[in-house]
Amino acid sequence: MSKYDQRWVGAWWLGFLIVGVASVAFSLPIMFFPRRIRYDQDTSHRKTQNSSNADSKKAAVKKVILDMPKSLSRIFRRPVYVLALVGGCIDGFGFSGWFAFSQKYIETQFNKTPQQVSLTTGIIVIFSLALGTFSGGFLTSRFKLGLRGCVMMALAISAGTLALDVMYMVFGCENSQVMGLGDTRTQSSQQCACNSDIFLVCGDNNVDYRSPCWAGCTNSTNMIFSNCSEINGGQAKPGLCSLDCPFFIPFLVIYCLGMLIGCSSIVPGFMIIVRSIEQRDQSLATGASAFCQTLIGFLPAPLVFGKLIDSTCRLWSPTGDYCMLYDRERFRFIFNGLYIGLRAGHLVILTLVLLLVRRLHGRRDKDGIHGRESKTISPTT
Repeated sequence: MSKYDQRWVGAWWLGFLIVGVASVAFSLPIMFFPRRIRYDQDTSHRKTQNSSNADSKKAAVKKVILDMPKSLSRIFRRPVYVLALVGGCIDGFGFSGWFAFSQKYIETQFNKTPQQVSLTTGIIVIFSLALGTFSGGFLTSRFKLGLRGCVMMALAISAGTLALDVMYMVFGCENSQVMGLGDTRTQSSQQCACNSDIFLVCGDNNVDYRSPCWAGCTNSTNMIFSNCSEINGGQAKPGLCSLDCPFFIPFLVIYCLGMLIGCSSIVPGFMIIVRSIEQRDQSLATGASAFCQTLIGFLPAPLVFGKLIDSTCRLWSPTGDYCMLYDRERFRFIFNGLYIGLRAGHLVILTLVLLLVRRLHGRRDKDGIHGRESKTISPTT
């Protein structure tokens, strides 16, 4: 079976097997660590004395549990934190949905095999994620950005990536004309008994057909169909014909730049969350932010994006289990349109955060608090 065949699945489990075996192999040395790390005797003795009282431990745990509602109340009374959390959920929703189906989108849009897309995008994602995260952290540290600086940096990055995302609407391919769909029925399809085993084929004449039967093929050898009456006795092979579409390389360039610039906002975004609340609540605020972004953003996004993608299918499999042919243009506009809309919403939220931070710092300046920008907003905010 050709890898261009729509029925081709491939060794999808191979990546999980390699990663799983590597995880077990690298975890084996950790199993040889001692149960307890031996400290200096005097230090260990002092720590043992300080923590030997079981009642004090129970009291400490009880205090943490009782203080948690109060801490959450303080956190969610911070407008900057709440707005940043809403923006993070919107951005996470868009990124999760787009990234989950980006490989399927590239395969469909440019008629590439899963192997080609996985290798190309995998290299881009690895280097972009590492370099982007490092550069974001370096700039934040190098310029000693406070809360306002981090918000301005995140806003600039969001605006830049949104401008790049719009280019996805341009760098796309047109639909392939498939004989056997709609009003493009061929005469041969009326003369042969077409069964339910439908899969797309490409003829020697560079024309796509719904199945070998629609191309009038009568012979088959090693998945190569021959003696096709609609191709003047020529041959047909599984899969769609190559596209005369010059936008694959420009798309990859935009994809790489978008990932690189977008990943540089990871550190500033984290610092916005941390510096918008009191120091005693930072750990809980970080956990609450991660929980909300996962529950509201990352989990439901693939379901919504997947449902919209299914609406762009032109040809379902005979059993209706999977889509054999997508409408490229509808796929491009719906998929990228939803993503761009969510990124625009995130940009609006960041703009509101910046205006709020400026107003709060303006109040502090009027009250006589001058000097270098503080790392957190005062508890009375």
